[in-house]
Amino acid sequence: MGCCIEKSREFYTGDSELKSLLKAQMASRRLGCPYVFHREGKPIKDFRGAWNAAFIEARLEGRLFHDLRRTAVRNMVRAGIPERVAMAISGHKTRTVFDRYNIVSPDDLKRAAATQEAYLDSLTGTIPGTVDQDARNRKRPQRAQVFDIAAGARGEIRTPTPEGAGS
Repeated sequence: MGCCIEKSREFYTGDSELKSLLKAQMASRRLGCPYVFHREGKPIKDFRGAWNAAFIEARLEGRLFHDLRRTAVRNMVRAGIPERVAMAISGHKTRTVFDRYNIVSPDDLKRAAATQEAYLDSLTGTIPGTVDQDARNRKRPQRAQVFDIAAGARGEIRTPTPEGAGS
């Protein structure tokens, strides 16, 4: 079984421009043709030639069709759409393949650290194991701290220095 969608399914869109395009395409199809996009009433099996020509014309050579799928998955997850729903929309049947499209970036890790910090700052210290009020009021360093994996075994945390400033 390949990576492509093998059965039809419902498609929902809130994008009015896309909705207009799909309606126009449906209106222009042949009577009795079940396909929205087709060639002479037959399903389009390979669009790579047209895809490559369009990307060359747009000066975006080297992009792959699946780059769009990866971007869509990332956008859905970052927008807060539950991953099971994003999987259904993108046609991913397994978590393993979906996770390959949902790539974690350094910015994602920074946002996660900031979110966790905001959560910890909101704690009052009344729940066992949380930070106390004095810890919340201590000044935090203005620059981000990076946990050095190599030094991590020794428990060291370093503050990054600007390029060329020395260590």
